[in-house]
Amino acid sequence: MKKQYLAASQSVNQFNRLFSPVSTSEIPLNQQNLLFWMATDATPRTPTSLAKEMHVTKAAITKASSPLIDRGLLEKQPDPEDCRSFKLVLSEEGKQAIEDLGPEYLGNLERLYHELGEKKYLKLIKLLSQATGTLVTE
Repeated sequence: MKKQYLAASQSVNQFNRLFSPVSTSEIPLNQQNLLFWMATDATPRTPTSLAKEMHVTKAAITKASSPLIDRGLLEKQPDPEDCRSFKLVLSEEGKQAIEDLGPEYLGNLERLYHELGEKKYLKLIKLLSQATGTLVTE
């Protein structure tokens, strides 16, 4: 195996360890990720569409959303076009949770943005998204 591949793997692992937020919140990180993802667009979305957008399985969305629904941070809305389906929407309590969690959750992103500058930051995000899309099997 080439040394450059191992170095790349080590860099990715180290970046992930350093970048992942260490939360003091009682809301687990996978649930925080879903809340923040929901906050990017006010349009209600199905678990299937969220799974595609977030590059995770539908089961992961179900696992993260159920406790958030139970806590009143997300709400289920029946899909008027398909009685068997539903969409998720951020509740008012969920919006407040986003406000409360924002500084801690977004701290590393903001630090990267300020340190790298907008051009390099956007390039990093684009490359990470492309890499993830390449490795995700659907």
